[in-house]
Formats: sequence, structure tokens, C-alpha cells
Amino acid sequence: MTEHGTQALELVEREQPAPLPAIQRDAPPANQSGRQLSVVEYAMQNGATAAEVKALVELQIQMDSHKREMRRLDDEREREQRAEAARNAYAAAIAAFKAEGVKVIRSKTITDGPLKGKKHADVFGVVDAATEALSKHGLSATWETLQDDKDWIKIACRIKHVAGHSEAVAFGGPVDTGPGRNAIQARKSTVSYLNRITMELALGLAEADADDDGQGGETQSASAGEAREHNEFGRLQAEGREKAMEGMKPLTDWWGNLNAKQRSLMNEDFRGMRRAAAHADKEAGRGNT
Repeated sequence: MTEHGTQALELVEREQPAPLPAIQRDAPPANQSGRQLSVVEYAMQNGATAAEVKALVELQIQMDSHKREMRRLDDEREREQRAEAARNAYAAAIAAFKAEGVKVIRSKTITDGPLKGKKHADVFGVVDAATEALSKHGLSATWETLQDDKDWIKIACRIKHVAGHSEAVAFGGPVDTGPGRNAIQARKSTVSYLNRITMELALGLAEADADDDGQGGETQSASAGEAREHNEFGRLQAEGREKAMEGMKPLTDWWGNLNAKQRSLMNEDFRGMRRAAAHADKEAGRGNT
């Protein structure tokens, strides 16, 4: 190669551009106050165009939104897992409670009405029978008044487990305006009845007669007859109260399908059911039927 060619090659080599700096991969540097700059601030300080800054802002908004959504989904998943664990713990506790074989005894004598002389369990008897087993398995029972109208009261019994899950059963009925009761006593009687029945329903308890201490088959037969009549009364009472909540026509149709014995059992309660049905029609804006 000639001397001239050699000089030209050396000139080209000397004029090669300097290598590009490495891409910045570390976090943006901090400002004078020590606060780390955001990507947008760093870009602005380094001469980014308005279009580039706008694109970075939009990208940052999308990233922030995605982070918030991920946190929300994580929180929701965690809540669902805790709720599921609480439901499982509640189910296990209720199963253990049932295994205790809690027995509710009919020990209180009815003093008036169609079942006068018969026995039933009062709310104290239900609470007394169930409380020890409930506490043993981390359960508790409370009542809530859902409706407190002139002619109708509705109560819910809530069973709660220490893990946080709870379930409730609600039941309503007309004010028990039986013979010899003033207004306060009538409402108290209804609340007491609803407390008892909702707790029995929530816990799956049934009432039983006390043992007859070997007094013979005649006593057992009489007790069984009383139990059947008591159960029939409770069934009809629940049906009638349910129809009363639907209005006067459903209640009247239900009453028309009862036989003479059933009407005799329900005669005193039916007056309160009619008042409750009239109230239900008024609340629903239905005319008198």
C-alpha cells in the first residue's frame, strides 16, 4: 500500500465517533434535598421533549392503576380466604355443638289458652340448656329486633363463632294479647316466644318431655299425645303467622281450610293474626278484602 493510502486509513480510524454511553439502568438520581427523582422528573431535567414527557406520564398512570388493582385483588382474595376459614370454623363448631346432645326440656306449664295445662320450654330453659355447650365450642347467641310494630314483632337470633362468622334465623308474629295481659305483658310474651323459637331454629334444637321416672306406659302415652298436640299448635301458629304477613286474603283462605279442632286451637291467636294481616295490607297499599 502506498504512503498516501496508509495516511488516509489512519485518518479514517482517528475520525471514528466515540462509543455511545451505556443505557442508564439504575434508579433516577436524587435531587438536592435527597428525594429520589421520578422517571418523569428525571426525563424533564435531561431535556426530554413534551411528547416524551406526556408518554412517560401516561405510562406512569397506567402502572399506578395496575398496582392499585393488584393490591385490591390481593386484599379481596385475602378477605375471601379469611371468610372461608371463618365459615369452616363455624361449621365445625356447630357440628361439635350438635354432638353434645343438648336437650331442651318442657318444664313450664301453660296457664291459659287452648293448651292450658300442657307444658312447654321457656326461653330460659333453652338458654340454660345450650349455653355451656355453646361456650365450649366458641359460639354465642344474641337477639336482634328486626320489626317492632303495633301488631307485629319480628326477632332474629344470631349465632356467632369466635372466628368471626355468624348466621341468623328470623321469625315474626302478632302481639300475644291473651287473657289477663296488659299491653306491655302482651309484647313481652311475644318477644319471649320469638326469642325461644328463633334460638331453637338457629341451633337445630327440639323440645322434649321430662322422663316419667318409670311411671308406666299410660303416662308415656299421655305425654306423647300432649307432645303431638303441642307440635300441631306450633305448626299451625307458624303457618298462620306466615299467612298473616302476606295479608288478609291469604290468612282468610288458610283459616277456611282448617278443621274444627284446629280452629279451636288457633281461636285466640287468630285475632292477633287478623290485626297483623290488616297491618300488612296497609303497609303494602292493598285495600281491605
